[in-house]
Parts: sequence; structure tokens; C-alpha cells
Amino acid sequence: MKKFEVRLSPIAEHKLEKIAEYILEEFGLKSRNKFLELFTEHVRKLEEYPETGTESTLLKGLRKNVVSKQTSFYYLIRNKQVFILTITDNRQKPEKILKEVKTVANIIGKIHS
Repeated sequence: MKKFEVRLSPIAEHKLEKIAEYILEEFGLKSRNKFLELFTEHVRKLEEYPETGTESTLLKGLRKNVVSKQTSFYYLIRNKQVFILTITDNRQKPEKILKEVKTVANIIGKIHS
């Protein structure tokens, strides 16, 4: 039974599509499907246990969930909802991630700078 609703921001949805396309082109259908299944498992876990991810040092209240060696997503918990703000390459600079997270969070109105 779901306790929390998990929602992806438009930017997170777009990035997920781009990552899936890249994996398909570079590594094939099996690898793409495996990544999407892994991502879905992480999202389903958040429905029951939203605090599964680690607290991020980038911003108060922000949490990070590592999906794979290459990919993570950042999210906020508000009431009974989990908002996945963005999906990132784990090699990305923290400053770039913070800027993107703040932009998305402000757009959806969940935090104020």
C-alpha cells in the first residue's frame, strides 16, 4: 500500500527520457530496460519509505537517491508527496546540481530561495 505519491518534475521526466534514449542507442534495448526497471524500483521504494535516500548537503530538506554508478536523482518530501526534481550524472559539479534543483523547486513552488 502506497503511503506517498511520487511525482517527477517536467525536467526530471525529460532527463529520464534522454538517459533512456542514450542507453538504448549506446548499449541496446536490454540495458535500457534494465536501467528503467532499476529506476522504477527506486521510485516504488520511495512510495513506502521516502526517507530512503540520503540527506543532501546542497540544500536543506533535499534528498539524494543513487540509482546507479552513473545516475542519481534529487527529491523533496512535502506532506504525503515526493517530488523528484532532477536526475543527474554523478560526475556533475555540485554547483550545477544546486542551481538546477533551486530552479526546479521554485518553479513547482516547493521551496523559496
